[in-house]
Amino acid sequence: MTIIRCETGDDVEVAGESLAGADISDRNLHRALLEDADLSNADLSRSTLRSARVDGANFADAVLVDTNFAAAEGSGANFSGANLSGALLRSAGFQRANFSRANLSGAKVASTDFEGANLCGADMRCEELDRAILTNAIADGQTTWPQNFDFASRGVKTRLPS
Repeated sequence: MTIIRCETGDDVEVAGESLAGADISDRNLHRALLEDADLSNADLSRSTLRSARVDGANFADAVLVDTNFAAAEGSGANFSGANLSGALLRSAGFQRANFSRANLSGAKVASTDFEGANLCGADMRCEELDRAILTNAIADGQTTWPQNFDFASRGVKTRLPS
């Protein structure tokens, strides 16, 4: 049994010895304390991580469909290859986070801070992307943007193929 601590005092028990690969879908993890946690390959679909602290956490290849990350703090977190389609990321802080190859299609990202984030190969066809902070984020030719979205004017840097 693994316990996820929450600042609300409503700790959450998860079956298994590790959060990596765990089924944590449809759970209330409001204000969860998951800094540097390994949640790779975990399923957190439709879970609420509102105001959670996930700085440095590893969500590589995780299923985060329709997950609520509103006002979460996740600087330096790893979302590479994760499916965040339809997720709610409004007002979250993901500075220097890794979203390479992540699917953010339909995610709601108004006021989300992606400053310095790795967006290479990501599907960034998000809702409200014009209201997100993208300064110094890195993209490449594989990054998918909404039609007519001028990412360069938003401060996104383009990584040239090596």
